[in-house]
Amino acid sequence: MVAMFSKEEDGTEHGMVSAGETTAQTVIGPTVKVEGVFESEDNILIEGHVTGTIRTTKNLTVGKDASIEADVSAENMHIAGEVKGNIVATHIIELTSTARIIGDIETDIISIETGAMVQGRCVSGTKPAATVSQVVAEEKVD
Repeated sequence: MVAMFSKEEDGTEHGMVSAGETTAQTVIGPTVKVEGVFESEDNILIEGHVTGTIRTTKNLTVGKDASIEADVSAENMHIAGEVKGNIVATHIIELTSTARIIGDIETDIISIETGAMVQGRCVSGTKPAATVSQVVAEEKVD
């Protein structure tokens, strides 16, 4: 099952919604391999393999068979697959029981299902030092 996030009245996207309520998104299918810097201002669904850097100002969903070797930043994340790299979410990270994380996690709110594996430092309860849009803007200047 793929998770998505809902919109609050002010337009801010948070939490789970049904697939019928999703917005447009970029999809990396199960047979696709991507290398390099991957940036988006829309939702991203990864079912394949990504190596490098992933940044979005919206939501990132990592399928249970997906494999990521990258530093990742997004507003919200729902992770069911494997991520090797540091993860920063400005709002929520949800780790399912099949999630495998090797790297540090920084977020405001985190939800971890029984069975998920995390090897790294986890900091939650405070807003990350830089928002995703600030990180993207700084990278574009360099």
